[in-house]
Amino acid sequence: MRLGGGATLSYDRLVVTVGSTIRAGAIERYDEAAMQVMPHAWKACGQTLTLRRQLESMPDGGPFVMAAPPDPFPCPPAPYERVSLIAAYFKQYKPRSKITVLDAKDTFAGQDLFQDAYCGLHRGTVHCEYLGFETIELPVGRLRRSQTQT
Repeated sequence: MRLGGGATLSYDRLVVTVGSTIRAGAIERYDEAAMQVMPHAWKACGQTLTLRRQLESMPDGGPFVMAAPPDPFPCPPAPYERVSLIAAYFKQYKPRSKITVLDAKDTFAGQDLFQDAYCGLHRGTVHCEYLGFETIELPVGRLRRSQTQT
């Protein structure tokens, strides 16, 4: 393999990963300004710190809503792992808070394991709605969904 500077590396196996990112504006009305209010937090640092501050500052009993992206998705279990982590945080620090997952999919990778955790460890904290939604409009402080038939 030749690097940009001209150096070469030898290897037995080469693994190329594409990672995941989100482009501002790729989702209608989800631009840089919206990302500051509703962070996707797919990447560490700024976005995850914003999400952390928002979780810490929300009142006990406040709602947390997450929309899981439709397939195909680079890491299908990622949204549900995030829900599990936030549910664990809520259990310890905000026990009256609830999580609602809006999901366009009827099934997802690891669903049985996650639902076991949601119904066992995190009973009463996590609520999943499998909506088959086309759009979710998210002006600051409000959630309105347009549903399709499922």
